[in-house]
Amino acid sequence: MREGQLKSERQLNLFPYYRNLIDSHKKFASIRLGNQTANYKPGQIIDITVGWEETVAVPIAKARIEAVKVSHLADLTFDDLAGESPDCARPDAVKYVLSSIYRTVLHDTDQVTIVRWRYLD
Repeated sequence: MREGQLKSERQLNLFPYYRNLIDSHKKFASIRLGNQTANYKPGQIIDITVGWEETVAVPIAKARIEAVKVSHLADLTFDDLAGESPDCARPDAVKYVLSSIYRTVLHDTDQVTIVRWRYLD
C-alpha cells in the first residue's frame, strides 16, 4: 500500500478558513486545547479535514504525525508555532485565538498540545 493509500487512524479537523494553508502545505501544525497525547501520537496516519463541525468535516489531505508536544500557553515559543496559521504566529496571540475557537476564556496556565505532521499526498 502506498503512503497516499494508507488507512487513517483518526482525523484532525480544522476550520474552513485554513483550507488554503492546508492546500499549499504551509500549515503543518495545530495547537489543541488540553493534553491530547492520548489522541495524537507520532507515526499515526491522520486525515486532515475541514469543517465547522467535526461530524460533517471533509477530508482534504492525509498526513503522518511527526511530533506531539504538551505545553502551557505561557511557555509557548516562536519555534512551537512554526507551521501554525498566521493568526497564531505570536505566542501572546495564541491564547486569544484558541479562546475564540473553543469558546472559553483561556489562561496562561492552561495546557495545550502542539501536533505537527508531514503531508503524504
